[in-house]
Amino acid sequence: MTAGHLVPIDSEIRQRARELLYSGGAGSFLGKEARVAGAFGEAAFERAFHRLGGQLLEHVGAFEYDYQHVNFGTIEVKTKPRSVRPEPHYQAGVAEESLDFQRPEAFVFVSLYPKAEAPLFRYEEAWIVGWLSDAEFRERSVYVPKGSEMGGGGLSFRAMRDVDISQLKPLESLVSASLLRPRDDLPRPLNVKKDGGDER
Repeated sequence: MTAGHLVPIDSEIRQRARELLYSGGAGSFLGKEARVAGAFGEAAFERAFHRLGGQLLEHVGAFEYDYQHVNFGTIEVKTKPRSVRPEPHYQAGVAEESLDFQRPEAFVFVSLYPKAEAPLFRYEEAWIVGWLSDAEFRERSVYVPKGSEMGGGGLSFRAMRDVDISQLKPLESLVSASLLRPRDDLPRPLNVKKDGGDER
């Protein structure tokens, strides 16, 4: 049984991923494949968030977080390419070293299928498998040392904090939370377009 909110990767998603990849954001220190996967994950998240009724999402692309939402706060999207579609007993995770400087209001987890490599990166599906607040993730996740066997049969090449996908909250609940009254302690993003882009 697959898990999450399916976003088919069409030409618009591919174009948005190109924009996100080359928009001057921080990117990943893991190389081009990770940066491309991250851009696809963010593009898919934007599509799903807006189609579920969410608005006012500003892409920031900083090391600390990917998005700022005027009501909800900061959101970091974590993307994992997979050779199989995600299932509830599979894991979603954050690198242990990233938790030293990333404390967003929410971590959103995306799985890409099928796993693809350069030069074409032909991902066909994105699954928004869920989200947790920073505090919830730190409480529920378990430490996975570097070199440990992971749920998909591979080995972890970094120390991770992982949770089962079944422990994540559905994207719909993040959209609902973002529609609540604006928080007074959050900066207001400027020049945000409803489609998730900006005026840059």
